[in-house]
Amino acid sequence: MAYRPVAQEARGVIVEARGVWNIRNVCIARKDDGHGKPVITAGWLASHDTLLEQLLQSFPVIKPRKRYSVTGDISSGSIHMLADDDGRIYITITKSDYSHTAAHLLLEELYRRVIEGPHNKSSRNAQTIHELSNQFMGLFDNLVDKYDDAAAVDPMTRVAEQLELVESRMQQN
Repeated sequence: MAYRPVAQEARGVIVEARGVWNIRNVCIARKDDGHGKPVITAGWLASHDTLLEQLLQSFPVIKPRKRYSVTGDISSGSIHMLADDDGRIYITITKSDYSHTAAHLLLEELYRRVIEGPHNKSSRNAQTIHELSNQFMGLFDNLVDKYDDAAAVDPMTRVAEQLELVESRMQQN
């Protein structure tokens, strides 16, 4: 089981560490809060808000249904994004070596579950920071639990891990 928020504070979230944590955050954002600034409208954790807002400002345009991944000098790991036609941007932060394919599978499932779920309209209209975090917390928990092990959801990652294991055993022999 991944780490998860256990209690909310005024601006942040207390985190309890449990097991592996390949997925460090999942959130929904908007490029414009109505005043020209990006805003995280629903987030699993609040600890990455400033980083994500700066990243969103650095992208002049985020095209709907296009996959984005940012890696490199990001101390938090890799950031993956997917936008929809209604201005929502689905974001996950993962460890740097986490599968990009698995990260985008998570974002695609988040997208589907949001547009098919009861909070579709409210998430389309949200404009204030963490306005919908409580409503999406269960969904974020489920997605992190499901996708934290990339090999469980991405066949190519599973094959790569099996090859590494075989190579390791061969070297030991």
